[in-house]
Amino acid sequence: MSKVGKRNLLSTVLAGALGLALSLLVGFAVSELGRTAEPRLSVPAGEATSLDRSTAARRRPHPERPARLAPTTAEIGPRPAPLVGKSEVHAAMSRAHQLHEAETRDPTWAARTDNLLREDFGRLAAQVGFELTGIDCRTTLCTVSARWRTQAQAVEHYRRMLWMPTRANCERGVVVPDGDLLEPIETKMILNCKSWRESGAIVSEELPALPAL
Repeated sequence: MSKVGKRNLLSTVLAGALGLALSLLVGFAVSELGRTAEPRLSVPAGEATSLDRSTAARRRPHPERPARLAPTTAEIGPRPAPLVGKSEVHAAMSRAHQLHEAETRDPTWAARTDNLLREDFGRLAAQVGFELTGIDCRTTLCTVSARWRTQAQAVEHYRRMLWMPTRANCERGVVVPDGDLLEPIETKMILNCKSWRESGAIVSEELPALPAL
């Protein structure tokens, strides 16, 4: 693959992780990450920016129209995400992992959450073809480690780990490390389960659906 192709794939990976990394950095700093119906999603920042700008351009109010007909924020869509460099993304994720390492372990909660994550992500690993190499839950934070056959495989499928509904409803963030696209790599996803735990750690009896390939 050409150097340009490799740079484009790396840009996609960083863009996909950008929103999650910044969310985790702010959330861990102030301990206020909110639980959503499913984990926060992120799309490549470049794609979102282009879509939002083109939508805004198409719906820009005509100068002769009265102000009351101007489009609302909801009509235009969310504002483009601010541009943040690769170093900021990695710094945010590094800080999140440091907080995980420093957190003490609640044996009862950690064992239960470990099992939930292992079963849910184990099913995804079998579907996609990566190896689940480790899960480490503490008191509110967890990590899920995975080994991919190639970096290209990780680039193609890492979003499935972020988007897949799990019974432990935790915020997630991950960065695919640099490397040769054809060489095996490992990723370590960070999960913030504080809000889920505080809300009672309710678990559905049904297994979550796997994302379509």
